[in-house]
Amino acid sequence: MNPTRRLLLQAATLAAAPWAWPAAAEQQRGVGFRVGDSYSYRVRDPISMAVTGQFTSAVTEVSAEEVMFSTGLVTDLRGNTRRNPAGKDLTPRQEFPPEYEVGRRWFTSYQYLQRDGQTWRMDLEGVVAAFEEVSCPAGTFDAYRIELKGWETGLRPLRSYVYTTWMAPGRVRAPLIRESINRVASVIVPNSYRIELVAFEQAA
Repeated sequence: MNPTRRLLLQAATLAAAPWAWPAAAEQQRGVGFRVGDSYSYRVRDPISMAVTGQFTSAVTEVSAEEVMFSTGLVTDLRGNTRRNPAGKDLTPRQEFPPEYEVGRRWFTSYQYLQRDGQTWRMDLEGVVAAFEEVSCPAGTFDAYRIELKGWETGLRPLRSYVYTTWMAPGRVRAPLIRESINRVASVIVPNSYRIELVAFEQAA
C-alpha cells in the first residue's frame, strides 16, 4: 500500500468510533474474496432503466488488509470501499452491517481524499431494510436489502445520497444489485446509477 494512503487510513481509523465484526457475522456475510473471483454487471440509468454500459470486475490481489479489483476498485476484506474505480480514496467506512438482521441500523461517516488534497465528508445512516426475493440477469436470490441515506458536505450545492444494495451472503460475495440516487435539491444528478449482476465466478 502507498505509505501516504496508509497514514491517512490509520489516522482516520484512530479518529473513528470502533466497531466489531464477530466471527459468526463474517460467516453469515460470506466474506472471503479470492483471486480469480469475477463479477460481470450491466449498468442502467436508475430512472429510465435504459442500459448504458457493462463491465467485469475481477479480483486481482488479496492482501492482509485489502482486496484489489481489475476495475481499480479497492475494498477492505469485508467489501467496504477504500478506493473507488475513479481513483478517489476513502477513509474507513461501514457499508454493510456487522450482522444481517432485518431492522438493524448503524451510522457511518467518512471522507473522500482526492489527489489534489481536497476532501469532503459523507454522513450516512444504514439499515437492513428487508429480506426478500430479488431477480437480476445472474438469477433469482433470497437477499437482504441494505439502504444507506445521507448527505455529502464540503461541496456546494449540498447533495443527498441514497444507496440501495441487495446482498446474498453465503452465495455471492459481491452485490447482486446496487443503486445510487444522488440529488441536488430535488434534481437527480447525472452520476446516479444502477448496476445489476449478469454473471459471476467464484474461486473455491
